[in-house]
Amino acid sequence: MTKLGVIVWKEVLDLVRDPKFVFGVLMTIMIFPLLGAMFTESFKGVSAKPIISVIDKDFTDTSNLYVQVLSKYAEITQDNKTASAIVVIEKGFDEKLRNEGVLYLKVYYVFNTTGITSTAKETVISGVLKKAADDMFLELFHIKQEIKLDEYTIYKNKLLNISPSTFMGILMGPANVLTWAVFMVTIMVLQTSVISIASEKEYKTLEILLTQPISSFTILSGKLIASIIIALIEGIATFIGFTIYFGSILSIEQYVPETPTTTPSYSVDIFGELRKAGLFPTSPSIILYLGVIIASLIFILSLGVVIGTLSSDTKSASSITGILIPIFIIPAVFLMLSDIEALPLTFKIILLLIPYSHTVLAGRYMIMNNYGMLTLALVYNLVAGIALMYVASKIYSSETLLTFKLEFKKKRTESTES
Repeated sequence: MTKLGVIVWKEVLDLVRDPKFVFGVLMTIMIFPLLGAMFTESFKGVSAKPIISVIDKDFTDTSNLYVQVLSKYAEITQDNKTASAIVVIEKGFDEKLRNEGVLYLKVYYVFNTTGITSTAKETVISGVLKKAADDMFLELFHIKQEIKLDEYTIYKNKLLNISPSTFMGILMGPANVLTWAVFMVTIMVLQTSVISIASEKEYKTLEILLTQPISSFTILSGKLIASIIIALIEGIATFIGFTIYFGSILSIEQYVPETPTTTPSYSVDIFGELRKAGLFPTSPSIILYLGVIIASLIFILSLGVVIGTLSSDTKSASSITGILIPIFIIPAVFLMLSDIEALPLTFKIILLLIPYSHTVLAGRYMIMNNYGMLTLALVYNLVAGIALMYVASKIYSSETLLTFKLEFKKKRTESTES
């Protein structure tokens, strides 16, 4: 083997022996099937026949024919409470179709949850309506005609004069942006806290502190208080950034003309409609959301203190951090794209046991002004952070810290001698 080959082989072996590499491969193998199973469960309801309520005000043979054709692709009901959409066939339906060659329908999409599955439901329903129209056109005129949908949104029994795509875009956009922003801050804070503690062990400064006439509890308290101060600074920075971001959203022209071919043909006060539905953040919800972020950062910093304490050096600390990062990525990605309400109970429990999942959901809860769930997210993250602080205090109050390090040194020494 050439000298280059020997070096390459050595480096490959070093990388393969790294626990971060092994765990990364295992997590990759596990994450995608897990996400696939979760998304499959979420989309099961979407793939089924949509339930549509039809209100026929035209009472003509043509309108009756359309309902009959539509029943091949959707389950027709007269109960608006169970329907995913309410289709209104206005008076003059047959006349406009024959004179103008255009099929007009008024469609009210019913949403009780938010997420990608809700958007998919809208796509399925509009596709079904257009497919039924095409079939009817071919039967009556032997050619395809134009179809125009006036689309509205019903969210939790409140009628909004905006299309579902506009509704979901404005509702989910800010929440997803906030989630990614908090995620980036979380990873940065975790890495910083872990490396900070681990470097103290690596450069012996922690041992020097432990030999001083200072109790281990005082040392830990100082580190945790400093971590909380950092969390507060990060929270204030997030608040400033959030204020600027939300201000830029509000500066958008509020009266946006909707496209007349697919949506109501008049200008709509979008933010006014969202306020009417209770989907505009109030001061209490914003304050609670910032509290959730600070509580989450306290949890992350406490986790960093524990990881850094149990790490022998910065390299092992980085490896452990890399192993833990998927725990934050999985809920961040999945909860942004899916409805947790649509998940089976098992998946829901698994996700909600992860404290960071509550942080991800908090952005959506803030927009919905769900004070109860925001408070729960805040308390859960605080409890998790306090629990980790307790673990860290036990480590510092015993000889576990030095024992762990001495055992690690001993093993390394023995392997060197052999």
